[in-house]
Amino acid sequence: NALPVTINCHTSYLPWNRGSQPNFWAWRDNTPHGVSIHRITAGVDKGPLYAQRRVQFGEGETLATSHERLQAEMFRLFADTWTYLRRGMLPEQAQKGKGSYHSSADFAAIRDKILPQGWEMPVSELRKKRICAPSEEPRNDRILYLRAG
Repeated sequence: NALPVTINCHTSYLPWNRGSQPNFWAWRDNTPHGVSIHRITAGVDKGPLYAQRRVQFGEGETLATSHERLQAEMFRLFADTWTYLRRGMLPEQAQKGKGSYHSSADFAAIRDKILPQGWEMPVSELRKKRICAPSEEPRNDRILYLRAG
């Protein structure tokens, strides 16, 4: 018999990009793309993992097309694991590494400055942007210099 738990299907390769708008932050921060199924715990997207899958993207993606692909991969992962999840047959695995977290306030503070084309923005253009969210420190590995807000 499976124990009752609450799970979350998240469009990021946890522990990277916990929180809000994970697809945007994966492109902006050059972190791994993927989908994860985890148990909900007190920390935002910090619960132990049941399953996850890396997703690779080619050239020419936009934020919208990459989000649609992540959604499809997430549903596929859920369909592939549901039988095992409901029977309690998938062991929990701790998330490895520090990863990253971004709040909805982080995104709101830079959205209009960094996304003039909205979700149709090519990710190649997003990577050229040099704007930090108010809670971030500029980092050379992101080539971000300006603070929004």
